[in-house]
Amino acid sequence: MVERISTKIICVLISLIFFASCGKQTELKEGLAGVYFSNLDFTGPKLFDIVDKLDKKWGKENGFSTEWSVEWNGYLIAPVSGEVNIYLETNKQAKIVVGSADTLVSNNDSGRTFSINMNEGEKYPIEIYYAHVDGGEGFLKLLWNWNGKEPVIISQNNLVYSEEDEAKWDWVIEPAKERVDKSQFQYAKGKNVVIAYDPNYFYGWPANQGIWSWENEILVGIMRGNYLFDVLHHSIDRDNQVALVARSLDGGETWNIEDPENFVTDPGKPAPIKVSIDYTNPGLAIRHERDRFYYSYNKGKTWNGPFTFTGINMGELTSRTDYNTIDRNTYLAFLSRIDNKVKSNLPDRSFCAKTTDGGKNFQFVSWMTETDTVRSVMSSTIRLDNDHLVSALRRRY
Repeated sequence: MVERISTKIICVLISLIFFASCGKQTELKEGLAGVYFSNLDFTGPKLFDIVDKLDKKWGKENGFSTEWSVEWNGYLIAPVSGEVNIYLETNKQAKIVVGSADTLVSNNDSGRTFSINMNEGEKYPIEIYYAHVDGGEGFLKLLWNWNGKEPVIISQNNLVYSEEDEAKWDWVIEPAKERVDKSQFQYAKGKNVVIAYDPNYFYGWPANQGIWSWENEILVGIMRGNYLFDVLHHSIDRDNQVALVARSLDGGETWNIEDPENFVTDPGKPAPIKVSIDYTNPGLAIRHERDRFYYSYNKGKTWNGPFTFTGINMGELTSRTDYNTIDRNTYLAFLSRIDNKVKSNLPDRSFCAKTTDGGKNFQFVSWMTETDTVRSVMSSTIRLDNDHLVSALRRRY
């Protein structure tokens, strides 16, 4: 929505339209209602927000140092009657719409000034778009002045939003916990144990990396990266990640972190496998990583790979670790791919593939979800009997 003309650009659309209420009186609240998006193109809504003052700073300190965008809507209350000068200051990209967009002003210099005629106390629809291009430190200021006075920040007293503006963005309704009938749930007794902790690092995603077990021995795949506070994304430095495993020999009571040889983040180009995998090997562990896989015969101490899912020509794969072995040469791989027909911001769709020759060739078996109306990914599948499998998947509309 905000086109990149340069890393520092201001696009301002201004027109004068009187906002007249008609019919039922709408309750107005102070501020502007909006939402932060995880992507620059105003997709991936993450955080509902009410802005109370148009003087914003973002960066590493407050967890907004990556790329993202934000949009706010509401009404601007005119402070006086007559000509009002508005100043827009930013080091990123911003677009302001007041009324209808019939005047376009763009300038590469922060601090662009424009003037409009207003009637004191009247309300004008306003939209604000900001894109935090290239990450780092950013700011947005919207000031105004009239009658030769010093410019001041447009404050909360002159910003209002309606119930309709709020409903547009704050669509996620939290359940009233006191009204939930807890008797309908089945509870399993369990114990929480910390596998890995260091205040300087982010550890995460065993659901992506894989969990394996051999009687009382458990192996968990994890990613570790430098901790980077981020409000809209995972708080990890994406440029410095390493794939590790955590091992327990006492049923999960105590854990040790290992950095195995030839694992996911180690160098290596995926290639077709030449020697068939023995899926009955007692120390077998298989790790799926998007369009490739690894395997181990010694319970994850060392790994072979990466190898391709030869025969699966379905575009970009986003596979996590989920599989079911059948016999020495046969196993089912539960994978996922990007399917742009999926009506979701993250268009993954899960499917089942099969190999009967130890991983040399794979064939598509079936989609795991009956519809492409929502995302499906990160499956976790168990076999009930020869003909029945049950899988839990992550879904998102």
